[in-house]
Amino acid sequence: MIGLITGLATTVGSLFKNWQEKKKIVAAGKVEVAKAKVDGDIKRAQSQQDADNTYDLVANKGMKDSWKDEYWTIVLSIPAVLCFVPGLADVVRDGFKVLSECPVWYQSCLVGAIAASFGIKGFLKLKEKGGK
Repeated sequence: MIGLITGLATTVGSLFKNWQEKKKIVAAGKVEVAKAKVDGDIKRAQSQQDADNTYDLVANKGMKDSWKDEYWTIVLSIPAVLCFVPGLADVVRDGFKVLSECPVWYQSCLVGAIAASFGIKGFLKLKEKGGK
């Protein structure tokens, strides 16, 4: 009888030990899966950052002989200067009223051209900070 109880206890103990080992293996597998997901997210973020940096370098090289940003700086400065010339403030006001009545697609293209000239990223950062 004692041999039967000992054998039964040994079997139950062995089954319990196997169950615990299986739980450990499953838990370790879950940790590995979570770690792999985090590693993948980090790699994707790094790849995106590398791509952004490469794009910025290529864009800056392409714009080094461009007058695009200087052109838009001059164009954007004209209304500010004209506001201080006697009699021309109304002309500036009327011009902006007409621009506000232009089709949305034209306004969007104009904003897009200016943003591309000065750098879309800089424009988007300005918008994120609450600029209009």
